[in-house]
Amino acid sequence: MTETKPTPLLDKLSQEYGIRIALHNHPNSWPPEQVLASCAGLSRNIGACADTGHWKRRDLEPLEQLRKLEGRIVQMHFKDVAPGGRGFQDVPWGTGPCKARAMLMEIKRQGFKGYMSIEYEHGTAEELMKDLAACLEFLDKTAVEAGGSGNGVPAVAG
Repeated sequence: MTETKPTPLLDKLSQEYGIRIALHNHPNSWPPEQVLASCAGLSRNIGACADTGHWKRRDLEPLEQLRKLEGRIVQMHFKDVAPGGRGFQDVPWGTGPCKARAMLMEIKRQGFKGYMSIEYEHGTAEELMKDLAACLEFLDKTAVEAGGSGNGVPAVAG
């Protein structure tokens, strides 16, 4: 994961060594259009680290951004965020306005095979453990609805 502009040399090295490069979108960096423009003509080893919460913080609809990046999503920081605190804060998946279920179905439709992280940027250790459990419960439920067996990401993502 990086915020470095991809180059043909980085692309060549990523192919030679089997290392994928993900451009991470903090709230003010690497919007999908810029990722796609910077990756034009480069291999699929280079793409986006799709941080769905940061898109929402930037007033971009996460589901729409996932669709734009089809075939270029290398890694995900999967979040559902809701207004609170000083802007948006992380909430258990499916409880905020980010359309978490639809996002999971979209990455399944795309055949996403990269890493997906549950990332929180606030809360006490106790709150994080409770919210992590809620996220995993939501993921399992959604995986079963998608025709999988539950037990997490593989049924939804693959």
